Amino acid sequence: MKLQQILQFPKNVKLYLLSCIFFGVGTGIYELVYNLHLLDIGINSDDIGTLYLINFIVMSITSVPSGLLADRYGRRWFLVGGSFLFGITMLLIPWFTNLYILGFLQALNALGGIIMFTTESSTIAGEVSDEKRTQLFSFIYVTYLFWDGVGTLLGGQLPYWLTSKYFSQYQLTLFISGIFCTLIGVIRYFIKFKYESTGGKDKLTNVFPKAPMIKIATLAFLVGGSATLAMRFINIILQSHWGFDTSMMSYLIFIEKIVSFIGAALAPIIANYFSNERAGSYAMLLSVPLLVCAGITNEPMLFMFLYLFRQGLHYCQMPYLDILSVSTVSYQDRSVMSSYREIGFYLGSAVLAKVYGGLLESSNFVAAFILSGVLALLSGLVYLRFSPSKSSVEF
Repeated sequence: MKLQQILQFPKNVKLYLLSCIFFGVGTGIYELVYNLHLLDIGINSDDIGTLYLINFIVMSITSVPSGLLADRYGRRWFLVGGSFLFGITMLLIPWFTNLYILGFLQALNALGGIIMFTTESSTIAGEVSDEKRTQLFSFIYVTYLFWDGVGTLLGGQLPYWLTSKYFSQYQLTLFISGIFCTLIGVIRYFIKFKYESTGGKDKLTNVFPKAPMIKIATLAFLVGGSATLAMRFINIILQSHWGFDTSMMSYLIFIEKIVSFIGAALAPIIANYFSNERAGSYAMLLSVPLLVCAGITNEPMLFMFLYLFRQGLHYCQMPYLDILSVSTVSYQDRSVMSSYREIGFYLGSAVLAKVYGGLLESSNFVAAFILSGVLALLSGLVYLRFSPSKSSVEF
C-alpha cells in the first residue's frame, strides 16, 4: 500500500486510525501482562478460562441487541459510548483481586467492547467507496497490529521499570494499558462520521437471523474458536510449557505482531488473485498442519516458527471476515450483520476458552492445538460456501 493512498483517506478515517493506534498499544500491553497478573494473584488457568468465558458470553448475548439498536438510533454514539466503557473498565481491572469482582468487571468490559466492535466496521465502511473497502479494512488491521506489537514490547519491559511499595508491577503496567484504551473513546468522540448523526432505520427489523447472518455467525464461531488458543493463552503456554520469562515473551509476541502485520497487509493483494472468500479459505486450511505440528513438536524454535506462520495466516483472513459482514447486506443492516459476526466469534471464543483453559491446566498441550486445528479446517470449508467476490485495490 502506497503512502499516497493512505493520505487520500478522508479526515474521519485518519482520526479513526489514530484511535486504532491507542487501541493497539493498550491491548498489546494488556494481552501480554493480564494472564501473568492473574497467575501472580493466585488465579489458575482453569479460572482464567472461566473469566474469558464470562467475557465472551456477555459479548455473545449483547452483540445482536447492540447492532439492532445502533442501526435504529445511530451508530456513532454507540461506538463512542462503547469505547469509553471499554477504556474505563480497563483502568479498574488491575486494582481488584477477587474473582467475582474481576468477573463483573470483565462483563462490563465485554459489554463496552461488543458495542464498540459491532458498530466500528459498519460505521467506518460508510466513509469509503465499495472498491476501497478491502484496502481500508486491511490498513486498519495493519495499523492496529503494528501498534499492538509496540504495546507488547512495552508490556514486556514496563514490569521491570515500574516499582511500588503498594502495588505489583503488573498492576501498574495494566493501569497504563487502561490509560491508552481510554483515549480510544476520547478520539472517537471528536469524529463526525458521515450519515451517522442519527439512526439509519425507521424501525427495528431483522431481529431474527436470515440465512447470510447464520452463515457468517457459523464461520465466525469456528474462526474465533480456533484463534482463542493463541489469542488468550499464548503467554501461559510460553511460560508454563516452554519456560519463557516476561521479557522473552514480549520479544516473541512482538515478532508475532510483525508477522501478523505482514499477513494483514497482504490480504488485499491475495484477494485480487483469488477472491475474498477463497483467500480466507486457503488461509484457514493452511493453518491446519501448522497447528497440529506446533502441538506435537518438542523443539521450541520449530514451535515458534509454526506459531508465527499460523498467526500471519489468521490475520491475513480477518479482513475477509469483516468484509463479508458488511458487503452481503444493505447499508441499513450492516450493524446487525456485524453483530452476528461478533456473536459467532465470541461465542466460539467463550466455549473454547473454557475448553482450552481446562486442557492446559491438565497439561493436555497437544490436544489443545489439535482441537484448534480441527476448527481451522472447518472454518476453511465454510468460507467456500460464500459466493466469490473480487477485491478492487490498486497497488
